[in-house]
Amino acid sequence: AVPALPDGGCRSAVLGLDLVTFGDGFRFRDPATGEILPDHAETAAALGASEAARHREAAARRTAEAARQREESARRAAEARVAELEALLRR
Repeated sequence: AVPALPDGGCRSAVLGLDLVTFGDGFRFRDPATGEILPDHAETAAALGASEAARHREAAARRTAEAARQREESARRAAEARVAELEALLRR
């Protein structure tokens, strides 16, 4: 028999977690913090949100890098034009 916790749940020695009733079902709880751990749907949603954020950050980095490259190209073109005009003035 598995001994019941004071709140009616039970502890898993293997997992180191409490199994407690939560809403219409059961959830795992961290006995050290009392935190109810996310279920599969919550974990999947959090992972999806995290991946979407990573994609947005990567897109922002690509956009910033493309802008930097355009600015560098414009700077080089301007410097080349200045050199060309200076050469014309020296003639």
